[in-house]
Amino acid sequence: MTRLNLLINVSFNRAVAKNGALYWSKDSGDLEKLINKSSEFNSEDIAKYTTAAVGRVESEFTWENIIDKYEKRFVL
Repeated sequence: MTRLNLLINVSFNRAVAKNGALYWSKDSGDLEKLINKSSEFNSEDIAKYTTAAVGRVESEFTWENIIDKYEKRFVL
């Protein structure tokens, strides 16, 4: 995770990062456009994505949450 994550737009990345990232496609020039757009972001714009990404990690990807999901899946 970085302060501003640029991820390819696939379902796995969207499920993991949600609104804590910007997404690009394999369409010609799409990544370049996103990089150019993000290079114009001010510190507040970047902080918005950083906060969302950190919040997602802190709330979703904890050992407690992971264990809970495994227990629900495998315990009868």
